[in-house]
Amino acid sequence: KKISQCCAQLLSKKNGNGSSTDVDENEERLPSNLELVITKIHLRSLLQLGEYSTVLDHCRKNSSGSDPTLNQFAEEEAYALYRLKRYNACREFCENYGIDRKGGVNVSQRGLLH
Repeated sequence: KKISQCCAQLLSKKNGNGSSTDVDENEERLPSNLELVITKIHLRSLLQLGEYSTVLDHCRKNSSGSDPTLNQFAEEEAYALYRLKRYNACREFCENYGIDRKGGVNVSQRGLLH
């Protein structure tokens, strides 16, 4: 739970959601790659806490739009769908992700195939 809270606090500062006393206006924003890592840690900690709907909401809010292969949180979204027992939606999501069951599987697709 503490990890989730720390990540949420870091992300809220990055997004400017904190109060003016929390964030110095001259403070540098998080680099995008660091923000991505913190977001993944946050989502995975929420999954561990059983907050699947929260994870799904976040993933859908921050999805890359029409191209699901650009989804940076595909594994987290698929797992949340699975744990919410939305099996058909999970199956469709994985199919739309472009997984070719006959071809080779890269690391990011391995979790979705599982």
